[in-house]
Amino acid sequence: MVLLAIWNVSADATVVAVGASAAAVTAAVTAQYRLRAQLEHDTHVRERDATRDALDGVVTEISDSAGPMNAAAAAFNELFDVRSASRRTGTDHGLADTEQEAHLAIQRLRDRRVPLMAASFRLHLRFPDIDPIIGLLSEWRETFDQLADAYEAALHSDDFEMTARFTGARETAVHLGEQLNSFLDVARAWASNPAE
Repeated sequence: MVLLAIWNVSADATVVAVGASAAAVTAAVTAQYRLRAQLEHDTHVRERDATRDALDGVVTEISDSAGPMNAAAAAFNELFDVRSASRRTGTDHGLADTEQEAHLAIQRLRDRRVPLMAASFRLHLRFPDIDPIIGLLSEWRETFDQLADAYEAALHSDDFEMTARFTGARETAVHLGEQLNSFLDVARAWASNPAE
């Protein structure tokens, strides 16, 4: 009889021990799963924050380019007016200074290319080539480069082609603004989607 009671206590202890082991394994597996899920979530949030920072960097560089673009537009409007007046009057009063300011405005536009390219490259590392953000940004940068070239052509135009060159530069500037709006729309759409 005593032997049977000891065996029952032993069996109960074994069941308790097996149950405790199973509970411990279940708790460990659950904790591991939760930890893995939390790490994946944290990684996703960090990646999204890094992408947002890269996107903000591009927008900052574009914003920093607005001043040189506006200054170039003003310089070339002035140059067009001074050249037109010089052609009518046959004098070149102030033309050299105006051309020099236009030349400096072109150089300021060209100086913006490197920071824009660097910021674009950082963003390109975060998105695939086929993403609309990359495509629209590439188009905008190409037109930005064309704007400096269009102003350069206008600066070196003769009286015969002056009006056409200045009109072409203005149309490029307008197109640049339209492309910027398209890029910003896509960037806003990406930024407004919550992190998963």
